[in-house]
Amino acid sequence: MAFRLRGGGDDGGDYRSGSWIAADGTTRPLASQALAMTPLATSPVAGREVPTRWRLEVPEEDLDLIVEAPHTERWMDTTVPYWEGEVVARDHDGGERLGVGYLEMTGY
Repeated sequence: MAFRLRGGGDDGGDYRSGSWIAADGTTRPLASQALAMTPLATSPVAGREVPTRWRLEVPEEDLDLIVEAPHTERWMDTTVPYWEGEVVARDHDGGERLGVGYLEMTGY
């Protein structure tokens, strides 16, 4: 599990954090420098450009994924508008599908 707050860091940069959840259910926190989340592509959604393809890296766990939304038009026009939806995780190098997940984004 990982998250990023754009502009939420002490130095005005992004704040990143997360938890590594092992197969047996044990968890440990991931420090900001232990993970990288890089937007790779955007999609036009409800009149905005929303990142819908990401690279997620956790080097200390030898994890390097491409995370992509198979259905990009998932804009929620609520009081606080946001994007939410399914994402598919694939191995960065080989493209093998490794799992599915859920993504929420605000501020676009």
